[in-house]
Amino acid sequence: GANIINASLGSDETSQLEEDAVKYAHDHNVLFVAAAGNSPDGKPHYPAADDTAMAVGATIRNDSPTGFSSYGSYVDISAPGVGMLSTAWTNGTLGYEYGNGTSLSAPLVSGAAALVWSINTNFTADDVRYILEDSSDDIGPAGWDEFTGRGRLNVGAAVQLAQQLTNSGGTLPTRTPSPVPSPTAPEGGATATPVPAQPAAIQLDSTTVTPGGLVAIIGTGFAPNETVSLAIISAGGSPRNIGTAQTDGQGGFSAEVALPKDAPLGAASLVATGTASQKSASVDITVVIGSALGQSAITGVVRGEAGGIIVHLQPSLGVNSPEATTQPDANGQYTFSNLGSGFYTLSATGADGRSVGPYNVQLDGTVNDVKRIDLVIPQPRPLAFDRVPSLVNTDQVVYFPEVGHTLKGPFLHFWQANGGLAIFGYPISEEFQDVSATDGKTYTVQYFERNRFEEHPEFAGTANEVLMGLLGVESTKGRTFAPEMPVAITPNQTYFPETQHTLKGSFLKYWQTNGGLAIFGYPISPELLENGYLVQYFERNRFEEHLEFQGTPNEVLLGLLGIEAAKTNGWVAP
Repeated sequence: GANIINASLGSDETSQLEEDAVKYAHDHNVLFVAAAGNSPDGKPHYPAADDTAMAVGATIRNDSPTGFSSYGSYVDISAPGVGMLSTAWTNGTLGYEYGNGTSLSAPLVSGAAALVWSINTNFTADDVRYILEDSSDDIGPAGWDEFTGRGRLNVGAAVQLAQQLTNSGGTLPTRTPSPVPSPTAPEGGATATPVPAQPAAIQLDSTTVTPGGLVAIIGTGFAPNETVSLAIISAGGSPRNIGTAQTDGQGGFSAEVALPKDAPLGAASLVATGTASQKSASVDITVVIGSALGQSAITGVVRGEAGGIIVHLQPSLGVNSPEATTQPDANGQYTFSNLGSGFYTLSATGADGRSVGPYNVQLDGTVNDVKRIDLVIPQPRPLAFDRVPSLVNTDQVVYFPEVGHTLKGPFLHFWQANGGLAIFGYPISEEFQDVSATDGKTYTVQYFERNRFEEHPEFAGTANEVLMGLLGVESTKGRTFAPEMPVAITPNQTYFPETQHTLKGSFLKYWQTNGGLAIFGYPISPELLENGYLVQYFERNRFEEHLEFQGTPNEVLLGLLGIEAAKTNGWVAP
């Protein structure tokens, strides 16, 4: 009953039984996707090399073939295969770790195939395969090549091509692979320029590494076009293979490999050995837990409760260390220091169990990366979130039976004057007193599906009597958004030097049409892909592009940040 089979497995041997099984799948309209292999020797790897299988090679972060990926006339397409985060089962513990290999590339193609097929269930397995291949990015020599096939997978382009073919009723031409009579050596091998003999040497981007962490390696002085074996040797231990690399015509290579997640802490050596030349080079490294890796810090103030507060910092991705906890000082100040590069989750709990967070925090491990994150322990669930009895609508108060809440006074007037339901959504609470997570002051507030209104009596009688909460800022606490380069101002794009981010296309049009700076604030992130949508964060909200509503007023929708904030505080059910 399956439409797609992913085979992240294989060997350099095959059998008639295996070939018949792969052919049987193809004859029953099943797309068989297989890892091309991790032996860059120009020999076929099975079942990827079977005629009807779709063989996937691996690429590295700079969009070029990896040093370990098998190559040959059977390679059809390529996909990222270095430093891929995945689930892992290590010594009886389920967790996450980084891995390298075409076994990690093939599932990306299988997943993309499922997405393409979901657009049109009348596609055949060959249709889906050709759509993926024809929409791929040609990152090697023009046309097909034996290292990357027809190109590196491009999921967005594949979806667009599938939609175009579906809408137009067009078909892709059938074709058969064009075999290469005999695999050639890696590029540069046939016309390598002799270089003076030099000792083998390797350099690392860092000699302090965490178990499971990613290491970038540059090697020189090895034999041209040879495979280099990479291993780690812990003190008193035996060599442990962590990957391979392929040298160029000058005997150099670059590679990225992940240390084993269970690598022993302490002194170790990373060794590179040429399999043909037997040239060897090594670098001393230190394997340490993540908290000792860097100089970044997280600091801030906890408000909302007098004592008994515990702040928790839990490493999540790219860091392998235990949870850290601390208690704020008498002024509510807390600090975590000497933090390495990676992702963490930050939260705080009060004496009675009330908590705030978790917030995702991204650090680069440098002394310049200090995140200030102020936390507010929420009050017990306010009665304002309980539904209230219905009442008769007037100019001063409106009841919404959909949610069982009222809207009145200055909040009603602000809601009506600035977009109403389309911009803010329904109220999800009544008015109540709350401490602002932005400045720590207490305001009369009311929560809506997409934001929070705050009454500022100091601005009574002005346009600022009601202000919207900075929920975009609050929901992205701890995240790092790299600044964007300035762009020329055109009708379709504009740049904000205040936050160093660009606003363009449908997001710019929506921002301009629905209140601009006064309602949404500045953009605080570039466009991002989150949960399958193109999004962009602003000081007061999040824009989401919904292509299923393209050409309608709902093509851009606002994130439900009011609901998300209330969930974070434990006031509404998750």
